[in-house]
Amino acid sequence: PNALPSDVNQVVADALTVYATGPEDEVTSRAIDVVQAVVPMHQRSALLADLIFVAMADNVILVEERAIIEKLAAAWGLGEESSEDSKE
Repeated sequence: PNALPSDVNQVVADALTVYATGPEDEVTSRAIDVVQAVVPMHQRSALLADLIFVAMADNVILVEERAIIEKLAAAWGLGEESSEDSKE
């Protein structure tokens, strides 16, 4: 709660990079499952929106970034409509 927005953005950006490029699908799957288990739906939706915002920070959404955003949306029960912003 007391973290600076720039620190939070960096953590999210680092996490997105690890998820997108990490070789350990099991670790990624466990992390996705843990977030789903402990974070309420409305907060998962906000988290996904934040990830999309971070992915768009350089005005380019990489294929890997889009893939993890779509994977998270599906895993967290947010469906296609939640990841539509990442396609713009």
